[in-house]
Amino acid sequence: AIPVQRQPGILRHALAFLVKHRQVEGGIDIAVGRGAGLSVTELFGTVQKSDAVSTIESGMGGTLGHVAIIIGRQEFVVEYATGKRVLHLGCVDEGLTEQKYELGQLLHARLQKKTRELWGVDVDAKGLHWMQEHGFPNLYLADIEDLSSVPELKGQSFDLILLSEVMEHLDNPGQFLQGARFLFGPDTELLITVPNATSLANLLMNWQLKELVHPDHNYWFSLHTLTTLLGKFGYRVTFTAVYSQHDFRRSIVGHLTQRWLGGHTMQQRTPAVPGEPDATTDEKQQKNLHMPNVKGWIQAVRTTLTYRRYLKRNPFFADGLIVIARPQDSKEN
Repeated sequence: AIPVQRQPGILRHALAFLVKHRQVEGGIDIAVGRGAGLSVTELFGTVQKSDAVSTIESGMGGTLGHVAIIIGRQEFVVEYATGKRVLHLGCVDEGLTEQKYELGQLLHARLQKKTRELWGVDVDAKGLHWMQEHGFPNLYLADIEDLSSVPELKGQSFDLILLSEVMEHLDNPGQFLQGARFLFGPDTELLITVPNATSLANLLMNWQLKELVHPDHNYWFSLHTLTTLLGKFGYRVTFTAVYSQHDFRRSIVGHLTQRWLGGHTMQQRTPAVPGEPDATTDEKQQKNLHMPNVKGWIQAVRTTLTYRRYLKRNPFFADGLIVIARPQDSKEN
């Protein structure tokens, strides 16, 4: 359990920053156990041999062992999918597709640049139309719980079937798992990412008598419930990890220096001091040249230290889960 009574200050002040700032600065970063750094290639080259990574117990009376902690969900997904023929299920980010595309954060667009061939299926007709207009091929309108309704998918062979932050939106995830089996060849993998029910951010919100959840989510998944669901529908898990959207292993001094230099460049980082008369634009810019956003710096440091402390204690305080699975009757690695 989180010793909240011992850390009320850290937990309270970190909360706002955790909820508002969950983006990762920089590329992918992986640690196993208590901090050893590995690349994706190194990680997957050793995962079958390392008990620290691949052996996890859960359930009644079980324990949760150390797993890979990955910084940046999209970074991991894109790198793992590089060079592969990928079927991206839930490829539209409903309501945010255009905005994320312009910011370079649309996962399907990032995959398009790295995969050998990319297909997409989504139920959002408007989003698919927008993506087609912007040059994305092989897009199909369908409910992914009924993939057999897409005749173009029959007979296709994919290296990777991707379901990133989608499973929790489904009405019947078991129906999806059962209906998708016809898509699997001997070497096809299913990569699933979901928000983590036991994440630190969720527990902090519970401490505030609130729940941090997307209005369209139907489920919360833990490691146990996700792997149990997969097992019930005939899938075996070959890899498990957790991801953090906050880079808690970054250099605190280096990050604050970067923020300070960025604040000088942007000249709009420091808000007006409460109670002061409104300054002119020139006066505000002059203040911003000399006054760093100290409150933001303190929040960033508290958030980083909080993540470091609790994820060292238990990786399953991380923001989300990553699972790779295959049908049980498929080819062994």
